[in-house]
Amino acid sequence: MVGSFLKSSPFSRSMFGTSLQQASKHMQVLVVLLWISGCCKAAADSVMRTTAETRSHLLYETFLYYNPLLLVAGMLWLWGINLRVFSAFKVNYAKVFDLDGTHLMWKGIWMIALWITLGVLTNILTSMAKVLSDLERAACRMFHGQVATLSWFEPHSTCGSHSIWIPCVLALPYVF
Repeated sequence: MVGSFLKSSPFSRSMFGTSLQQASKHMQVLVVLLWISGCCKAAADSVMRTTAETRSHLLYETFLYYNPLLLVAGMLWLWGINLRVFSAFKVNYAKVFDLDGTHLMWKGIWMIALWITLGVLTNILTSMAKVLSDLERAACRMFHGQVATLSWFEPHSTCGSHSIWIPCVLALPYVF
């Protein structure tokens, strides 16, 4: 009687296994989030260590280059949000703004905003192709224990210049 109760209870062994797996996944997510926050903190600290003139020059050039595209993308996202709110509250915005029947709905606006945002992101990623390749090399060396050694010069090394992953990572941003 007790054995059949334990098999059908929510505290059975399979439930404990599932909850342990979920706890393990939650722990992995927590570790990744902590790692990302540590990387962001290190990046922010390194930026703050530069002189104010260098920092303002870098931010000015970045802002100058990406500002027009980001403003257009932001405007489209906000326009789509406005149209979505109008639709949710049953406001006939076509009549309010005296539009004809061929105007875009909020889904169409968001699709345009998505394409522009993806265009900006792919532009940024193609500019960072070499940086991403260097990141792949550094991660490979750390993962395979080749940090601060000359073992990557050997022909059987997994992270040397002959690695197939280097051109793949370099070409990846251009695929999008």
